[in-house]
Amino acid sequence: MGETDTTNYRVYPSRWIQLIIYVLATFSNALHSMTFSPIQSETSEFYGLSTIQVNVLAIIFLFLYPVGTILSIWLNQKFSLRTGIIVGSILNLGAFIRLFSLISPLNGYAALIIGQLFPAISTALFMNITALFAARWFAPKQRDVATAIGSMANPLGLAIGSLVPSLIVTDGSSSTSFFILLIVEAGFTLLTTLLVLFLFRSEPPTPPSPSEEHRLPINIKKDLIDLLKNRHYLILLFSFSLGLALFNAITALLYQIIQPTGYSSTDAGIFGAIIIIAGLLNAFLAGIIMDRTHAYRLILKLLSIGACGSCIYFILILQPNQFYPLAVSIGLMGFFLLPLLPVAFECAVECTYPIRAEWSTGLLMCVGNVLGGIFIFVLGELIKSKSISNSMIIITPTSIFILCCSVISTLVLLIYNGPYLRLEAEYRVDTRTFSDASVLILLNQTALMMNIKYLDAQGWTTTDSMKNARWAHTATVLTNGKVLVAGGTSNIGVLNNVELYDPPTRMWTATNNMNSRRYYHSASILPNGQVLVTGGTNGNTLMSTELYDPSTGIWTMTGNLNIGRFEHTAIVLPNGKVLVTGGYSNGNILNSSELYDPSTRTWTMTGSMNIRRYYHSASMLTNGKVLVTGGYVNNIALSMSELYDPLTQTWTIINNMNTARYYHKASILIDGQVLITGGFNNNYLNSAELYDPLTGSWTITGNMNYARMTHTVSILRNGTILVTGGYNSSGQLNSAELYNPTTRQWTITNFMNDKRYYHTASVLVDGNVLVTGGRDNINSTEILYII
Repeated sequence: MGETDTTNYRVYPSRWIQLIIYVLATFSNALHSMTFSPIQSETSEFYGLSTIQVNVLAIIFLFLYPVGTILSIWLNQKFSLRTGIIVGSILNLGAFIRLFSLISPLNGYAALIIGQLFPAISTALFMNITALFAARWFAPKQRDVATAIGSMANPLGLAIGSLVPSLIVTDGSSSTSFFILLIVEAGFTLLTTLLVLFLFRSEPPTPPSPSEEHRLPINIKKDLIDLLKNRHYLILLFSFSLGLALFNAITALLYQIIQPTGYSSTDAGIFGAIIIIAGLLNAFLAGIIMDRTHAYRLILKLLSIGACGSCIYFILILQPNQFYPLAVSIGLMGFFLLPLLPVAFECAVECTYPIRAEWSTGLLMCVGNVLGGIFIFVLGELIKSKSISNSMIIITPTSIFILCCSVISTLVLLIYNGPYLRLEAEYRVDTRTFSDASVLILLNQTALMMNIKYLDAQGWTTTDSMKNARWAHTATVLTNGKVLVAGGTSNIGVLNNVELYDPPTRMWTATNNMNSRRYYHSASILPNGQVLVTGGTNGNTLMSTELYDPSTGIWTMTGNLNIGRFEHTAIVLPNGKVLVTGGYSNGNILNSSELYDPSTRTWTMTGSMNIRRYYHSASMLTNGKVLVTGGYVNNIALSMSELYDPLTQTWTIINNMNTARYYHKASILIDGQVLITGGFNNNYLNSAELYDPLTGSWTITGNMNYARMTHTVSILRNGTILVTGGYNSSGQLNSAELYNPTTRQWTITNFMNDKRYYHTASVLVDGNVLVTGGRDNINSTEILYII
């Protein structure tokens, strides 16, 4: 990528062809797992097998899922997504081995087992990449629908696999009917394998989103530890695995469950198809709703409650001569149970981000499938037990087991409250980097619908104090949700120590020090999750820059700036590079700009601004350009503004602000406009104004209730702007106020406990706001809880 390039985030029409091929390959794999379950009696008679032996032909798919998961992760990490799908498709061809069982049916069990073993291993190669495939090919606004469609390919295969065998094997246990069944499934698998070999691709020419462009590699040991330490994920893992295991057991043993009440294998095939078709319908609807709202937690809980209720109804209606009511109950089970699969996938990805999707969802499927294999054995034994009946209801050990599992799974899932870490990360990145204003507006509108209210402030609460008082420091929200505070100054001098705030524990811990003491520096979070600290001063203007790696806690020196500077700005561009502008350097006010390339870890000069300035602001517009406003030069506050175009690396003077100002703040609104607040110009300012990138014009908007400079601004997840603290003629401030972009008015909200300026404010992944430090030796921190 050249110096002037910006990544072109787009989607390609071929993504739908890729999705169809993926669905067909996954579908064909699922067919094989259900071949013999709906015709258990016929299979037992034809091959001379026991019920347990027939059940093993399905159970093997569940117990070999972990093996397939390990193979899937290795193939995707060492090779590519295409390689993994090709290997899975070739393993699917093991279905042809089952045909050898027809040579001598009474001695054909070994051929059946081997023929099932290869497709069983390949199941994870398809199922574990559903969320990954959707993210690889689809933009955020279509990702949930793609996940829903992809995750339903396996259940659809189970549905057809439940129906077709009972329709083909209708004349008892003849070798002809079994030959037709096995050759049809094997032939279809061969067709899908050819499609994969010739047409399937790993990824499009360009990525559909920034998060997919800068995806992180899998670290199996570290990721597993992080997953098992994640309380939200463990809740999801337990409840989802229990539900998936129950679903697998019911679908595998449906005929055996309903047979004692007088229903046939044909009925079982029809019921199996109903449960899947109803689930497919609702899964598609759930995918659309998720795409529009991203309210994963709410959808997950509503589906779980519905699934539990439908299981209870199924147990109550499981009586002789109740075909249609039983079909309704089974349809309701599918309607609520199956959509849990894509919703749980999205919840797993969100609450564990930035861990790779195939790892977080793969572990869910591993545990659920292994537990499902155990449940099949358990239910198989319970089915043999005697029932307790009266004139209204038949109570069996099987029904009690199903009831207990469904209730426990639902109750545990109701306490799930996992964060939306991926959406938060994309929201933070996309408000800085998306070049499509409509995408930015969609993301912000999506944030409004996350099942949370943001406008009401519960109040400021003091939390654990930092180890060191500091001001003119930086605070960065990491991809793991922690807040990294670095450097600054205090009454003991300029600092190089660094601390991490952990929101769940509300505690600060020290991490490794920076290599250089610095304040008035900048900190930027790169697409790979590392933090770039740039310049600053410690009495001498610094050219040095360094990188913090959250995975190791280690700081590494990287390339020096060409010109040392402090009180500059730093902006992450859409192509992942960092643009540094202006600042102060050894008595000189700068107009120079530099670009940092993370791939080479070097700085290069780019076009210089038309006006020298520091104490200015810089904002990443939705069209990909950078807006610089105001600042200070030669004892004069500036009203001049200019735009940087990353494609041409040039600056262009645009219309002036209505009020010259420095020490002000800038923030991006939902509609893409830029809000400028406060600052100083011989007087402390309470004025605010809006820049419209579409017209290039400035408009006065509502005044703040308090004049202020060196304050903070935070973009809340509903688009409201929170301003805290600062300094004016009355001294330090603890006031806070909210700007409503719709009414363009300011409202005073709860005051902070401490007065502070030169402090920081960070929006946490849960939507609350953490404020740290401030001038006059403040080490206190406090949180504004948004409810």
